[in-house]
Amino acid sequence: MNAMAGRAIAAVGVVLAFVCIWIDALPGDSYWSGDGTTGAFVLVLACLAALALAAGYAGRVGNDALLVVGAVMLGFYLFIPVAFAFDQLDIPDAGTWLALAAGLMIVTGAGITLLASGGLEVTPAGGSGPHSSRALGSPSSSRASSSTSPRTATATGRVQASATPSGSSCSSWRLPRLSPGQPGSER
Repeated sequence: MNAMAGRAIAAVGVVLAFVCIWIDALPGDSYWSGDGTTGAFVLVLACLAALALAAGYAGRVGNDALLVVGAVMLGFYLFIPVAFAFDQLDIPDAGTWLALAAGLMIVTGAGITLLASGGLEVTPAGGSGPHSSRALGSPSSSRASSSTSPRTATATGRVQASATPSGSSCSSWRLPRLSPGQPGSER
């Protein structure tokens, strides 16, 4: 499949996400009814999905955002079917199933689009090389030359510094082995 087919699937899911808000999810009760907080939440999610989809069509990075919003929608919309899954599956109405289909279609469409376009970038553009290793504290970073040394906890609970090989930036806590009969070995 190509990216355009994935976007089309996600677009149908976004339309369903808007429609399902006002259709009964439970008998006589839609996502919008009640005090409106659930309706407002799913309306905001549907708007975010529409914006991310539009950004994907415009050529901007939006496919990963669409996948995230779709996954949140899918997780939220799965609550009612899971709650009634074992012996009362006839209770959820059309709004529940349309919402579930919307979340599935958005996640599926965004996933297809991401797979067709090469997937998510792990490293931001220009972030590879010596800059990223310095930020992570590798031996080539300036923090490696500082005079930090590992500490060792003694049996009495005091902490004392121990020497490390030169060039090592690793600091760790080492607990001594307690032999039977020493204080603290009763655990």
